Amino acid sequence: MKRNNKLTWPELMTKKEQEAKTYTTSSSYYVGDYIKHQSFGVGYVQDSFSNKLDVLFEDKARTLVHMVMF
Repeated sequence: MKRNNKLTWPELMTKKEQEAKTYTTSSSYYVGDYIKHQSFGVGYVQDSFSNKLDVLFEDKARTLVHMVMF
């Protein structure tokens, strides 16, 4: 999937075609997903690693740690 990490926050919100998923540490997320974090609000997943997500929130980008159970 194409990464939109060069787009600004307002541009990402304008292009948003899906509802934000409530963030939990045990769910899977993919580049391009919108999440809703309890503390940080709505964010856009810019990159996904085995146990980390790079997410752009309105105020700044953050790396979130998550655990996916298989």
